[in-house]
Amino acid sequence: MINAIVYKSKAGHTKKYAEILSTRLNLPILDIQEAKTKLKKMII
Repeated sequence: MINAIVYKSKAGHTKKYAEILSTRLNLPILDIQEAKTKLKKMII
């Protein structure tokens, strides 16, 4: 099961693609740093 779209982008191209997937799949989108922070909070 997929719970979120996680991406890392330097130039913004991957972010754009992640946004499209997020919209089409109705899933939240998280930058890799956001995902790491949220995962740490969930584990503790």
